[in-house]
Order: sequence, then C-alpha cells, then structure tokens
Amino acid sequence: MENKKNQDFICGFRKFMLEMRRIFGAICIVILFASCQRESKVRFVDAFPNNGSLVGVEHYVYENSGTPVNKMAVFQHKLLIASISRKVDEHIFRLYHLPDLSLLTGFGMRGHGHNEFVTLDFRQMQMLDDGFMVLDPNRSQMVCISYDGSQFNVDEDRSYHYPPEYQESMMNGNMFVNEETSISWTNIYAGSNYEYELWNIPGKRMVKSFGHWPKWVFIGETLPHLVYMKSSVLSGDKKRFASFYVYFRHWRLFTTGGRLIKELHLEMESFNELPKRPSERKTYYYTQPLTIGDRIFVLCRNNNSGHSDVYLEVWNWEGDPIARYQLDRELDHFAIEGNVMYGVDNSNLYEDGVMKIIEYKLPTEVIGQ
Repeated sequence: MENKKNQDFICGFRKFMLEMRRIFGAICIVILFASCQRESKVRFVDAFPNNGSLVGVEHYVYENSGTPVNKMAVFQHKLLIASISRKVDEHIFRLYHLPDLSLLTGFGMRGHGHNEFVTLDFRQMQMLDDGFMVLDPNRSQMVCISYDGSQFNVDEDRSYHYPPEYQESMMNGNMFVNEETSISWTNIYAGSNYEYELWNIPGKRMVKSFGHWPKWVFIGETLPHLVYMKSSVLSGDKKRFASFYVYFRHWRLFTTGGRLIKELHLEMESFNELPKRPSERKTYYYTQPLTIGDRIFVLCRNNNSGHSDVYLEVWNWEGDPIARYQLDRELDHFAIEGNVMYGVDNSNLYEDGVMKIIEYKLPTEVIGQ
C-alpha cells in the first residue's frame, strides 16, 4: 500500500515537472519573441540612397538690429523669422515675401502688454495653416498667433493656459497635438523612468508616461534629460512624432498615442565614435527638425572629422533614409519652401548692418510627396 502511494506521488510529481517545463518553455518563447520584437525596432543606417553637396547663395535683407535669429519657418509661402532683441521697439516676428525676401509685416514687442512678450520658447513653436503656436513661459501659455493675410494677432480663443500640474513638465519640452492632447517631456525633477507624458488638456490630467530613457552611455548621477536632449517634430497628420537626439546619432519614431514604432541609429564611416561618458559627448542633431509631406528634414553636425561639417539629412515617416547632403556652411536655423531651403548662420549673420539669408536649391528626389 505504501509502495503504491509512493509510486502515485512520483508519477504525479513527474507530471507536475513536465507541465512546469512546458509552461517555462512557453514563457521563454514569449520572452524571446518579445525581445526579438524589441530588437527589430532598432535599425542601423550606414548609407543614404542619395548623397552630394549643396552650395548656398547669399541674399541680403535690410536688418540693423544685430540680433541672432531664434527661429525660421515657412507658412502660406512666406518666410517667418523670429528673434527677441534687447531693444523694446523691434518686432520679434518678421514676415518676408518669397522669393524676393521683401519685408511684409512685423509683430510682437518686448513687454507685458497686449501683443507683447517678455520671453518665448521657440523650441516649442508649431506652425498652423493660418499662423503658429509658441510657448510663453512667463504666462504658462501656448500662445496662438494668427495671420489674416495682412497682420498678426494673438488669438486668445485658441491659446491655452496650462494647469499648475503641467507647467513643470512643459518647461522641459512640449508638443501640442490637438485641442485635447499634448505631449510633454518628462518633468526634469520627477525622477521618472520615461521620457514623455501624454496629457489630456481639457481634463487637466496626465494620461500616461511612455518611452523608456535610453541607456546608450553610463550617466552616473547626471540627470538623464541633460544627456538625452532632443528636438522633435510632429507629422502632418499628427499621428506620429520623431525625436532626434542632440548628443547621439540616433532618433526615435513614436505614435502620438505613445507607442514606439522604430529606432534609427546612424552608422556612417565618418561618425565612428560614441562618447564613453557624458563629459565626452559631441553635438550631432543640433537644430529642430521640420517636416513637409512624407519627408523629415534635419541638420546633423559631424564633429569627428577634425572640423565641423554639417549635413542636411532627409528621412521619411517610415524611418527610411532618403538623402544626405553636405552644406558649405554651418546653419543655425533653416526653413524650406518648395525645392528651396533658406538658412541663417548666426556667427556670420550681419554684414555692414545687413542680414544675410542663405538659399539652397534642393534636388528633386529630396522633396517627396
């Protein structure tokens, strides 16, 4: 009787162990599959289909302020240039006709009154069909500035005051998606494991955090947002956004709902070094990217070549490389209208009180749809 109980126990134990092995094997397969799925999102790019160099032509625009340009953009086939001067009687925004670059109008002064601003965060400036939105940190507001065809005005009905809970997050970076949704870079003091926060604007609440911080270098006690600085651009249909990292040859593609679609790493021969620690970091994607149709345009600096070369990189919203062109000078800001790129070099912006705008003709394969 005792032997039979022992045999039943051994048989049952064997069945249990077989079942556990089966479950463990299934878990391993799931983990391996998930790992492969994650790995498959990283793409290493070592070549662009189209390569070359671009030489700019200088155009002179009367401008005697001597103030560096903070932002360039194109809308309604006109060129918008923004800069905050120390002089209170100079416009912050100036609109130029294209292609002759004649001044159409100016808008915004320094101050605390109507249509006046103490400071503006041009990193968080987004173009609209009839104007643009820009962050006013002094008012904790995304200000909507509309253009009626002849002049600019602040559109109070379309401007948004952010709740106190959101203000610390938006100061680190913010992307207005629509009237209900905004994406902020994680609060720099929150110690979050994520890069972004998805916010519901009418409900004044955070919906979720997403995007784990990269672990490309050992950062020690350094705050991650200081190492993994980035600039982002929203797709035209507002379903995706791309973030290009300042100190890495790397960018990430997300849905505006917070799902990571793909990671891209540039592995060109001339970009052959990675910093071993934050103190050794070098600057690569140093300007805010822009998008036209299915194309993403971004400037990338190569500091590993012994001197600073600057390239215009062109990608699509699927993460495919399209073109890469070396520029004849280092631009601080750029904008594109049709097949023409306009840029400014703040280190060599003025000549005898006249502002220089650089024009580049872009190859047809760059423009896309």
